[in-house]
Amino acid sequence: MGPGPLDQRFAAALASLIDEVKRDRSILAAVLCGSLSHDTVWAKSDIDLVLVTVDDKKVESGGKALYSDGVNIHALLMPRTGFRQLVEGATRNSFAHSFLTKGRLLYTHDPTIEDLCAALPGIGERDTGLQLLRAATYALPPLYKARKWLLTRGDLEYTALWILYSATALARIEVFAPIRPPGGGLPIFLKSFEDIPASPVLPEYASPVAILSWAGCNLSTAS
Repeated sequence: MGPGPLDQRFAAALASLIDEVKRDRSILAAVLCGSLSHDTVWAKSDIDLVLVTVDDKKVESGGKALYSDGVNIHALLMPRTGFRQLVEGATRNSFAHSFLTKGRLLYTHDPTIEDLCAALPGIGERDTGLQLLRAATYALPPLYKARKWLLTRGDLEYTALWILYSATALARIEVFAPIRPPGGGLPIFLKSFEDIPASPVLPEYASPVAILSWAGCNLSTAS
């Protein structure tokens, strides 16, 4: 299926703007980000652009609101040095890294910028470890609350609810760590919850492990 009228409208607006931008030699590169680069646009979408400029204090930087052929465009102007620092310093899996990685380099007058964009998909061991640590810290408090509701009040429904709150963080662990050390992974993490019985109100959930499986955690590949 080819692009629809809405996609064609956005593509035409982008092409019109880029034709103008290319004539400005102070702009070294344009990176298309946001939904137009990797997702589906809708009537109220805008276009997100990162414009890399020369390292000159006289050249403007920061966010700029632009308008092209009836489409709103949010442009972020940053000097080449700032762009390099952002790319090299961004924690992989962070918002800034994801924003740029999902983007598409439209053009550049500087091959070093092309090299920086090409290196974005790589994720280092240290960055993966940081994201795993962050996800684990988000998973632990809900599990603590689940145990509290079970042991102090015997409330299986609230216990299941708090376990579901932790499912998002556990799903992040599944995404960030496709390779785990032997004996590690979610089974060890959930071992202390194996004695929690099934919910009488939610009989389809045989255990908290089943709840987590239902919520999207791929436990079969966790070890």
